Amino acid sequence: MKRSVWLWIIAILITLASARWQRMTGPTHELSGMASLGGSGIHYVLDRTHAGPGDHRVALGALPADVTGVTEWKDYRSN
Repeated sequence: MKRSVWLWIIAILITLASARWQRMTGPTHELSGMASLGGSGIHYVLDRTHAGPGDHRVALGALPADVTGVTEWKDYRSN
């Protein structure tokens, strides 16, 4: 019986570690970081997915009016 309990504990730990690894490194992992613009830092987070109605909103706050940018993306499993 003692061996069976240890095998279950090991199996659960491997499952949890595998799930965490997949979430961190999978093809749809969340991306976050810091960018520098004009001496000030801008924190950004790009979500894994958007399953809600309509378009996914991407917003950056506290930027000067003359700052412009382009958002490019690629659908998963497409060329």
